[in-house]
Amino acid sequence: MLLEDIKNVLNLKAIPETFKKYESKIDTRKSVITKKTLDTAFKFYKLEEEKEFYNHCLSLIEEFKRNPILKKAALLIQYISFESEADDFLEMEYWKATPPRADISAIVLLSAVSQHKKALKGLDTKQRVHQIVGIRETILRGLKLYKINGISYGSLAWGIRFVRQLLLKFGRLQFEYSCYHDPFIITKNKKGEKLIHEVGSSSKIKKTEILIQPGDICINIHIDRNGRLEPKSVDNSFAQAKKLLKKYFPNITGKKVIYRCHSWLLSIQMSQFLTPDRHIMYFQNLFLLLPPHEDDTGDDFYRFLFNMQKSSPGFSLENLPEDTSLRKKVKKHLIEGNTVQEGRGLIFEEE
Repeated sequence: MLLEDIKNVLNLKAIPETFKKYESKIDTRKSVITKKTLDTAFKFYKLEEEKEFYNHCLSLIEEFKRNPILKKAALLIQYISFESEADDFLEMEYWKATPPRADISAIVLLSAVSQHKKALKGLDTKQRVHQIVGIRETILRGLKLYKINGISYGSLAWGIRFVRQLLLKFGRLQFEYSCYHDPFIITKNKKGEKLIHEVGSSSKIKKTEILIQPGDICINIHIDRNGRLEPKSVDNSFAQAKKLLKKYFPNITGKKVIYRCHSWLLSIQMSQFLTPDRHIMYFQNLFLLLPPHEDDTGDDFYRFLFNMQKSSPGFSLENLPEDTSLRKKVKKHLIEGNTVQEGRGLIFEEE
């Protein structure tokens, strides 16, 4: 009954599997966040000017005192975010809520400021700045861009990557230590050809030919929203990563690095909208593209191409901006009743 109440207070459509896994951890925690910690977070992430949001956070702290179910919901999310095993927190990216409790997501992220500050001590100045700015931009994106009083559950999952020291930036691209979960096994035959096998298929696979399979370590590629995706800057990012990744992620030392990307930029539909000489197509052509998957909902097109969320109040296709040729073409495609899907791809470090 408790998990059902928590699901309802968070406006979730279903009880996440991680809730069931970590339900017993709720009662061991006393508070979500104190005013002192909140003040520290607002100062550290340079959010002092967001006074309205700060006051809302204060009122939320008081609401936790009056509403034990809401408090337990926040405590459960907090545990999953910063103390759960491996990458269980990634499930948040698929939580469906109408609307999400954006304020709880934001205050949970800010509650980890002490943990984040401690983790930053092992990084150089550039990476520390990237980490701090990353949290700040995550909060401001929800407040300013999406016009919600906090951040989505998916944005919380993004912020957690910084706190857990899973995400680094080299030049134009961001690199995340992760685990490969796509439902495909990639092999390399004697001719040097890379073959894609769906997990559970009847095709015979030799272990000696496997390049990657679910459960293996990989490095996820993320594209910073700021700046152009020029080929030179992309190549430079990979060159830096090749030199420095193993310094920060020692578990990949002695192994050939496999890069993975899940992005609207890798959509197989991009060739309908762009000519081969465009920068996005250069980036896409670096990857071995995987077949489309049912989890590729197309939501990233709205978030990253149009800077909008389908869950935002008053959302409509007619209101999508069309100030660039790509936006105009994709908007027309959607209004005509068509859909879009993100894409997935892999890059294998050279021998």
